[in-house]
Amino acid sequence: MNSYQFERTIEIPDPDSTWMEVEAFALTYNAYERRGGTQKVGRVFDKVAAGFEKNGVCKANVDDLRTCLFMIQRKSHWDWDIQSDPEMMALVRGVLLALREQTGGFVDGPGDEWP
Repeated sequence: MNSYQFERTIEIPDPDSTWMEVEAFALTYNAYERRGGTQKVGRVFDKVAAGFEKNGVCKANVDDLRTCLFMIQRKSHWDWDIQSDPEMMALVRGVLLALREQTGGFVDGPGDEWP
């Protein structure tokens, strides 16, 4: 069980938060379960990332943004040092900024079980 299990709302980290804070937030949304598996999660990530690369703004819905952040966390978990990848960290900041703008800084809880 994770620390977010019983919270009613979950605060979205500030775009300048530490990777540890971002990672903990990303894991409150188990996109594998919510979105129907790794292939669908990967397609959502690709769509959000491509849109960000094109115009520098994340114009996706909350579920797609959280899916993208979840996928980045999973990639980081499996040995991708995203903290030393400036383009990926820019995407992370863009996703967090878009989430905060769309939700007022909080999403509904409780958080999902970690994958």
